[in-house]
Amino acid sequence: MKRNERLLFIASRLILLSILLIVLTIPGILSDTSPNANPKSAAIGFALAVLIRLIIFAAYIKTIRNNRDSNVNRRGEYLGLGILLLIFGLIIVDGAVAFFSHEKLLYASVLIFTSAFCDVVASTISIVLFFLKPQE
Repeated sequence: MKRNERLLFIASRLILLSILLIVLTIPGILSDTSPNANPKSAAIGFALAVLIRLIIFAAYIKTIRNNRDSNVNRRGEYLGLGILLLIFGLIIVDGAVAFFSHEKLLYASVLIFTSAFCDVVASTISIVLFFLKPQE
């Protein structure tokens, strides 16, 4: 297994962990009873975040498979996936900050921050791969 393939494999597993953490927060978000809360729209937003991450995960898997099939260097894909994931990781931090003030939903905020951290680490791996030369 090539080094780039191994690192992309690690990054893709971090994205799966990020998806799992977001999914775990949705039931708690739906049970939010704060006066100004709109739990249905927040749950829809997090469901869309899961969908976007699933698409990014599929792109990671496609990149790994393409690397196995050919010797073509796909550095542009590494950079594109890394930047895209970094942007979506930073967007979800806004949701984590919104739930940070809710005492009953503090766990949701922690899970969302952890999910964003996984996204940032996976995107950092992808961006670093852009600058590294392929090795066995």
